Amino acid sequence: SIILGNTLIIAFLISASGCKNNSGISEIGPPPTVRSTTPTNNATDISISAPISARFNEQMNPQSISNNTFQLRNDTASVAGLVTYSDSTATFQPSSNLAYSNSYTASISDNVENLAGQTIPDTHEWSFSTIAEPPGPDVTPPRVVNRMPEVDGENISVNTTVQISFNEPIKLETLNSNTFFVTSE
Repeated sequence: SIILGNTLIIAFLISASGCKNNSGISEIGPPPTVRSTTPTNNATDISISAPISARFNEQMNPQSISNNTFQLRNDTASVAGLVTYSDSTATFQPSSNLAYSNSYTASISDNVENLAGQTIPDTHEWSFSTIAEPPGPDVTPPRVVNRMPEVDGENISVNTTVQISFNEPIKLETLNSNTFFVTSE
């Protein structure tokens, strides 16, 4: 009777801890999901060199995560890159910098699976856009836009304050007696 009791307990534990889906694969709990993404959906001003990642709610089968199941594309084409997986996170690192001011869509296909073989219910997609191209270096020299007193002015008092306005901010350390002086003719 003790053996029968143990047998019943073991049978109960086996039937309570797992069940089979229609394909005969044991399933434990609900299917896996994408918990979070980086960047987040509809994020803007993302760095052109930032990796793209998806964090799952549980450990996944690393063999199911690849360039076939994790993709990045813009409006016209797929983006080449390397897909890695570690600690419940799949990461897509583009082979080269993304384009400035572009929209991208990342997707995790419904073929990725957890360690029990369960797949995510649907393909998970999210979109983001990259930063605008920064302006290049300022190579145009500043120019004087206003002078007080005027050039070739007449009857100017010797106590008049000389004022000059430029078309852009000037570094104060560049204004000194070697770069700014008043002469008389």
